[in-house]
Amino acid sequence: MQGNQLHPITESQAQTILSRGLAGWALRSGRSFVSSDITRDKRWAKMMQEGLHTGSVVIVPIRQERTAIGVLMVHHRTPNYFTSHDLVLMEGVAAQASISLSAARRYLDEC
Repeated sequence: MQGNQLHPITESQAQTILSRGLAGWALRSGRSFVSSDITRDKRWAKMMQEGLHTGSVVIVPIRQERTAIGVLMVHHRTPNYFTSHDLVLMEGVAAQASISLSAARRYLDEC
């Protein structure tokens, strides 16, 4: 999503992001981080830079037990925008998302 616009990606783009991009790195490593300048981070998937030329990003894995099952990523066009406080906040959001996903799975298993 950029601004108020949702930009769907193709399956091929998703595979590129997960295999070579920052989101895939966070998913595989299970680690949260802030990239203060995506133009200097080699893990930023080149195909993503078509729409997001500069800026910073916070990426946090969504974990269930010891497994990362997804990631939350927030981008801002300004480099060095995010702080460690933003990272802590996003980790809290990811924890809540994990709880909600677990509850939804339990509900579906019971139906």
